[in-house]
Amino acid sequence: MNKKNIRKRDKISAMLVVMLIFSICSGVFLFFYIKLNQNNFGSHKDTIVKKADRQNRLIADQTAYNKLCDSLYLRIERFDPGVNASFEESDIKFLIADLKSVYEKNAVDVRYKVFYHTAQFYDMWFADKKILWSKQANVERFRENLQQCEMGLTRKGDELDKNQKRR
Repeated sequence: MNKKNIRKRDKISAMLVVMLIFSICSGVFLFFYIKLNQNNFGSHKDTIVKKADRQNRLIADQTAYNKLCDSLYLRIERFDPGVNASFEESDIKFLIADLKSVYEKNAVDVRYKVFYHTAQFYDMWFADKKILWSKQANVERFRENLQQCEMGLTRKGDELDKNQKRR
């Protein structure tokens, strides 16, 4: 019986030693974990505040550049490539570049990409408007040339008929 009690006591004391070592190690680990991550516990609030500030800045930028987009829309809408007004064309290109620069200044925030896409849309629309005007002018010029050719061909036909009747 003595040996059984000793074994039982040894088992209990060994278990208590293991539990004590586990508790000490856990306590030390928890202490260092809290010490090292102390900034992260309070930073969640800071992260939310920064996110809200970025959201408010985006809304303010959208409001400020809304007038620029409206102005750019109206300028492109009224732009007549037939009128030789290079200052108007350069103003439109400057406004498009200004809209692109909003994204370039805030490229880390993906939400600002809307400014880049809007600028690309206006740039394509402006280029398409100039190309369309050029093609329409070419078509009109070709029609005039065709009418002149048809009139010249009719005159030549009439002259040939007169010359054949004379003979």
